[in-house]
Amino acid sequence: EILGKNIVYINLILPKIFPSINKIVFNKFHLLQIKSLFLENDVIKPGNNLVIYTKIKNEGSFKERNAMVRITIPELGIIEQSLIRELKPKDQRLKIFTIEIPKNTKKDYYNLKIQVFNQNSQETEAVQFEVI
Repeated sequence: EILGKNIVYINLILPKIFPSINKIVFNKFHLLQIKSLFLENDVIKPGNNLVIYTKIKNEGSFKERNAMVRITIPELGIIEQSLIRELKPKDQRLKIFTIEIPKNTKKDYYNLKIQVFNQNSQETEAVQFEVI
């Protein structure tokens, strides 16, 4: 593994046409990315809904299957997730999460973490929001 990309080496046997070439290198890699993360309201009251929009893109060379998008707010014990069954190279999906902030949540800043992952790739981003 080099810089997070799988490098596939293919031997090329064309000695009569290209006698000096014995290998060609193709970059083939898996790369799921969080292209955008938007909170509809980053200041919220307890008991209200926090709406999260996120765009996930396959920037890799392979079709990705069973990519999980997970939202967590660790301080509140909140975990929400959604599955993307298939994402072809250069395709993207918009995922919208609606999370109810518990009524007993204290005024403070909270961290929201988003992850996209499958068996081949993973990425994590984080943002803060305020409960008033």
